[in-house]
Amino acid sequence: MFKLYQKLLLALLMAIPCYTSAQVINTPSGDGLSKAEYAAVLASEVTAFYYNKRWQNGFDAAQKAITVDSLSYSRNVNWDMAGTCRFMVKDYPGAVNDLSHFTVLKSQDLTRMLNAVEYKAKSHIALGQLVEAAQTYELWDATYGHNTTGPQNAAVLYKGAGNKRRFDQLIAIALRRCKHELDSINAKSKNPQDALNYAELLIIAGKPVQSIEVLEKDPAHYSRTQLSIKKYLIAVANDITGRKPFALLNKELKDWIYNNTLVNIWDFTMFDRWITYSGLAKSKQQELREFQDIIEDKYQ
Repeated sequence: MFKLYQKLLLALLMAIPCYTSAQVINTPSGDGLSKAEYAAVLASEVTAFYYNKRWQNGFDAAQKAITVDSLSYSRNVNWDMAGTCRFMVKDYPGAVNDLSHFTVLKSQDLTRMLNAVEYKAKSHIALGQLVEAAQTYELWDATYGHNTTGPQNAAVLYKGAGNKRRFDQLIAIALRRCKHELDSINAKSKNPQDALNYAELLIIAGKPVQSIEVLEKDPAHYSRTQLSIKKYLIAVANDITGRKPFALLNKELKDWIYNNTLVNIWDFTMFDRWITYSGLAKSKQQELREFQDIIEDKYQ
């Protein structure tokens, strides 16, 4: 009989960096292990490799487990962790399959669920499946809703897929929710982050002038770290409207950023997708990414 302490010992060994995947993956299923037990151990090692960011090892353990006893593997694996390992080694179809198993579970662990949604969407994008990626964010919104994550990301992807009607619908929802946070919640917290999020959405919605108006309101509320993103978004909006030449905007942003040691870390993923699908000229897209590079170079 394969005792519990043996399983725990094996899991502990797998967490040690010098213990290689081959030592487990090539272990015979004999010596007291049934195929079902061996597959279950391999499934647990996928989790260990995930936490150690050893993506290839996690992928290899999953593949081996499936060949040993796919049913036992399915019953014991953490689908989101297996799917992440697959994404990291560019097995995008496999990642979609595994992460789909997890997202339908409607987990109460919101961090794990959002990570699964993000990697599933990225896998669809890598496969050229923009609609499926958008639907992944819509599933998140239908389940957990009440924020801008789902509609804003889905909107950008529908724009890339050429569905302007759905883009307009979803970006309107995202703007309405973000404005609510800005007007009601932020009225008490005075958190400029809400203004930055709203300004970014306004640019995506094709309203750069309104974005500048939002950003120039209540300047005293911005911390020095948040000011870096405020100035970045103003530069982007001004470049899109053509109010100032790119060379001047680029110089102004560089001068300010490089003279200030604190720069707020900003997630450019969604906005970068929007740039790609925006319909702007390639030269204009390049200009917007150069603004982004100025910020990223500072805090990397």
